[in-house]
Amino acid sequence: MFNGRMRIALFLTMVMVLTPFVSGQNAERTKNRISGQSGTLPPGSADFSLVKAKASPSAVPDVLLPPASLPAGQFGIVVLNNGSIRLFDTKSLTMYGPFLAEQLGYEGYTWDVALNKHGKTALISNFVDGKVFFIDLTNTIHPQVSGEVQLSFFAEDVALAPNGKFAVVTDGGFTSAIASLNVATKTIVQELDLSPYYAYANACAIAKDNQTVITADYYSGYCDYLRLDPKTGSLVYQNSIDVSPARPLDVVIAPNGKTAFALNAWPGGDAGGFGAVLSITGPGAVELKNWLPVPDADVYFGYTAVYSPNGRKLYIHGGHDYDEDAGYRHFIYVYNVSPKGEITYSGHAIELYEFEEMAYSFFGIDSMAVSPDGKFLYVSNHVQSGARNRVAVVDLKLYKHMKSLNPAVEAGDFPVGIAFNK
Repeated sequence: MFNGRMRIALFLTMVMVLTPFVSGQNAERTKNRISGQSGTLPPGSADFSLVKAKASPSAVPDVLLPPASLPAGQFGIVVLNNGSIRLFDTKSLTMYGPFLAEQLGYEGYTWDVALNKHGKTALISNFVDGKVFFIDLTNTIHPQVSGEVQLSFFAEDVALAPNGKFAVVTDGGFTSAIASLNVATKTIVQELDLSPYYAYANACAIAKDNQTVITADYYSGYCDYLRLDPKTGSLVYQNSIDVSPARPLDVVIAPNGKTAFALNAWPGGDAGGFGAVLSITGPGAVELKNWLPVPDADVYFGYTAVYSPNGRKLYIHGGHDYDEDAGYRHFIYVYNVSPKGEITYSGHAIELYEFEEMAYSFFGIDSMAVSPDGKFLYVSNHVQSGARNRVAVVDLKLYKHMKSLNPAVEAGDFPVGIAFNK
C-alpha cells in the first residue's frame, strides 16, 4: 500500500505527534534527531561532560588590527555564533574585525556562510530568526549588510550557485521546504514544499551548471534532486535516490559538477559506509554511483566534507566513538578523486586536536574550507555541544594539524561557517 519512503514519512509524523517536542519557538527542537540507535543521543542534542584535553598545536595569537589594515587579495571569512564575522589574511593568518556585531539578528545562531567567487557578496544564515543576510564585501575594510530575507523555516544550510545569481536554503529539522533566493534583488524567489514527495530538505548544494540542486534527507535516507531555472531561480522537483541505510547529513559537489558526495552521519552505527557517491548526468539529472567504504572499523561519525579547489581530493571530517581517555577522536580522512569521479582512500588520516568534546553535527553547514591554493584545510566547529574558540589549520602537504586560529573575542563565542574568495 505504501512505498518505503511513505512508510518512513508516516512513522516520523507519528513520532512528531506522539512525542512531547518543545514548541517551534525553541531552536533546539530542530536539533532533535532520530538516530535509529538504542541508547544514543540524537545529533546536536547531547550535553557531554568535559574530557581531558590532549596536547594542542600552537595557537595563533588573536590580533585585532584596524579594519583599514586589511590587505587586498585573497581572504577568508569566518562567521561567529554571536552574530559577527571575522576576516583573515590567508598568508599571515592575521584576523581582522570583528565586523557587523549586532547586525545579523539573534545572537548565538549565526551559522553558515556562502561567498561568491569574487568575494564581493556573502550570504549568512541565522537559524533562530529564519533569516538570510546579504553582506556587501565590495570594500572589504567596511563590510555592510545590504539586505535580508525572512523565511518560513529555520535557516541552516546556504548554498550559492557558482555564477552567484541564485542561492538555496534548507533547515536541518522536520522541514519539507527549500527556499531559492535572488542574490541581485535580495528577495525570495520561492519556497518549494517537498511534502508531496514525502521529503525533508536537511542540506543542499548547487552544481557547476547552476541548475542541478541536490538535497539530503537525513530522516528517510534519501537524496532528492531538483532543477533550478537559470533565468528565474524557481525550483522544480525532479526525483529522489534511496541512499539508505546511509543517513545523509551533508552534500558536496565536485568543482567540475559531475560528481557529488552525500556524507553519512552514522558510518559506524549504521551501514552505508561513509556515504553515497552520486553522478550528475545532466542539468537536474542525478544517479547513484556507489557507496564509499570507511577507511577503518573505528570510524563511527561523519561530520562534514569538502572537495579541494581542483577537485582531485575529497576531505572528510569524521571520527571515533567516545573513549574515556581520549574523548571523541577526530580525523580528516583524505581521499583521491580521479578525473572520472572515482573516489579512493589515500591512506592518510590527519588527527585533529581540541575537538575531543564534540560529537554529532549541524546539517550541511560549511565548517570546513580549503584555501584557494589547495595547501591548507581550515576546520571550524561542526556543532554547538563542546564548541571551542578555534579554527584548526591543517597542512595538506605534511598531513598535520599545524596551528589554530582564535577568532572569537568574548568567552563562550565560537566560529562556525568558513569560506574563501577565489
